[in-house]
Amino acid sequence: MTSTADTATEPRPEEPVRGAPAEAARRRSPPPWLVVAGTVIGVAFATPVGFLVLRNLLDGTYLTTVAETDLLRPTFNTLLLAVTVSGSTAVLGTGAAWL
Repeated sequence: MTSTADTATEPRPEEPVRGAPAEAARRRSPPPWLVVAGTVIGVAFATPVGFLVLRNLLDGTYLTTVAETDLLRPTFNTLLLAVTVSGSTAVLGTGAAWL
């Protein structure tokens, strides 16, 4: 038999648990330096693809643009960097989460 004192301290499932830190974190916007850093990184990753799209729109020759060797190397390097960073952060982040 459970007493009413035990059930009075437990939150009810239908009521959300409220706390000052959780509510403040939801309302807070990111700091400006973080927005700028994210934008710079995003632009740096999008530049090679954007260059290919722009060049294709201006020339109208998609296959010759994509097949040029001076464009394949930077595109390959960008993809290699993205895959390497994603893989290493997945491994390091998972390892750090287990600490």
